[in-house]
Amino acid sequence: MVDSTITGAPTECNEHAPCSRVVGVTSVVERLSSPISRLAYRYDVIVVGSGYGASISAARLAEAGLSVCVLERGREWSLGEFPTDQAALAAVIKTPLNPLGLIDPNTQLANDLDVVVGNGLGGTSLINAGISLRPENAVFEQPEWPSAIKRAWQDGSLSECYARAENVLGARRDPRTSELSKVIAHRALVSNRGVAHGIHQVNVSEDCTRCGDCIAGCNIGAKNNLAMTYLPLAKRAGAMIFTEVEARHVRQTGEGDWIVEFDLVRGPLASAKSGSVRARTVVIGAGSLGSTGLLMRSELALSKRLGERFSANADIMTMSYNGSTRTDVLAYGNTIVGERDWPVGTSIASHGDYRRGPMEERFLLLEGVVPTALVTFVARVFGAYATLAPGELTADQCARIQSDLIDGPGRDGALNHSLLFLACGHDSGNGRLVLSDPTSPLVIEWPGVDKERAFEVITREMEAITRDHGGIFIPNPRSTLLGGSRQMTVHPLGGCPMGEDVERGVVDDMGRVWSANGGVHRGLFVADGAIVPRSLGVTPLLTISALTERATAAMIADHSSQ
Repeated sequence: MVDSTITGAPTECNEHAPCSRVVGVTSVVERLSSPISRLAYRYDVIVVGSGYGASISAARLAEAGLSVCVLERGREWSLGEFPTDQAALAAVIKTPLNPLGLIDPNTQLANDLDVVVGNGLGGTSLINAGISLRPENAVFEQPEWPSAIKRAWQDGSLSECYARAENVLGARRDPRTSELSKVIAHRALVSNRGVAHGIHQVNVSEDCTRCGDCIAGCNIGAKNNLAMTYLPLAKRAGAMIFTEVEARHVRQTGEGDWIVEFDLVRGPLASAKSGSVRARTVVIGAGSLGSTGLLMRSELALSKRLGERFSANADIMTMSYNGSTRTDVLAYGNTIVGERDWPVGTSIASHGDYRRGPMEERFLLLEGVVPTALVTFVARVFGAYATLAPGELTADQCARIQSDLIDGPGRDGALNHSLLFLACGHDSGNGRLVLSDPTSPLVIEWPGVDKERAFEVITREMEAITRDHGGIFIPNPRSTLLGGSRQMTVHPLGGCPMGEDVERGVVDDMGRVWSANGGVHRGLFVADGAIVPRSLGVTPLLTISALTERATAAMIADHSSQ
């Protein structure tokens, strides 16, 4: 067996607070991952992935005294490595020739929907906005949830799990947020339409410089992503973390152990190598696409619901371009910190609360920023788009576009008079994940997804607010930038939905994987957005975290009883 003694552990962290492993922009951060040469033959627990469900599982199971091994397909990213210009951004897109890219766009032609997720140690937490929001009561009253989850919500035990996750993630409301230009503009627009405006919790430290680059990867060290919170807790408790290792297949031995077979991801020019590791318990936390695909490739006796209940959380994005008010939505990263006298704030800082009426018409309307790496590119593309689009431009709008195109995007230009709108709502969850054979990529089948009621309602409201803002409505920036007309989600849910029994779900309320015979596969769990059986109407990271905090007790008990 390979020696698994940990060396160079990160600075100790309070278990109820984020791990402060960095001080200032130029600090050196202790690496969390170990070389693959230190992989042992067997562990108590193998955790596949390093997103919210995976990282929380690793931390809690390691704290319980179990030997834990984490397998992450991406690489470990350090401060200063996240993209700050267009060329750097292009270089971190995950492709077959760049398998270690930070951003995985999942844009294959066979899909009916694009799904953008993170690829690295910490998963999508590396490139999300870090918003911590709890769903409204109506969400947990819906029929898709197992009765145990409904009871946990009603009796407050699930709320305790939410609070536990909020503490570790450092979820907080920054009192300075109300003063941001984009928040003032957003608040005025939704309030004029009789909609309540709110500032939500964001997982950032008090050291946040409000540079706006959360979703491109925080180079400051102020965002409490998983590499700053749960993963250091896992390592401190003894978990071994390995990166650039992609799980391909899971099978069970006659003795009750599970074997995870994997490939080493080393880049396009290196020869692929494979291996395996075994454990009594396996927790799959590779995300909706990753976890569903892994189970499909593993050829186990599973529920017929595998691949179903896939939801986009009604994600939609539009823009009010070149409106009447200055918004300060141009992120500037860590390259000129201190030189600006106006803050951008976190990537997404506030929302309009449209949660009223039928479920498919309930949503949150959020505002966003343009990441540093895209500012120049977006200013040029949208400037050209607005110039060629039907309709007359005012003299002021023409002057602002000209300023962006000639002098570069600045505070008084067209892009900085824009508002990026994003929404989370409730779609039908009728998407389906399909795997034609073990060597093919997973396909997202959802014909007519863009015609769903939720998307129509949200788009119509975004267009109305754009008129109030005096802007030019850009209905789908994804299509404007990349072509086509497909929707895009950054909050994929489902594929391994929880259900009351094997006829209604792939896992139970604790993430235990149902067997086709109606029992469960002992020692096999899924812990990520794949188990969420419906849309949430809010960003899902906190709900995934709470469900996992609840499930880890069952994981520990299940392991002890084997």
